[in-house]
Amino acid sequence: RVSIDKFYEIVTGKRDAFYQLCETLPNIIQEILNQEQDINFSPKDTVLQELVQKNPDILKALYKLAFESYNGFERL
Repeated sequence: RVSIDKFYEIVTGKRDAFYQLCETLPNIIQEILNQEQDINFSPKDTVLQELVQKNPDILKALYKLAFESYNGFERL
């Protein structure tokens, strides 16, 4: 068993390859959100509020929550 950051390191030879992948995701997600006009977020969802409390940048909050101990994510 290996963590996802170690898996990407083994596959690519780059210690922070998974982090680099995650760094590009915000741009891709934003492009998709800009194209999709019908996305509706529930205002009653407390998960979003909890994430914003962790970090105003939601993607960074998600990454920090899920990958805090992974290689490269100490930069967040």
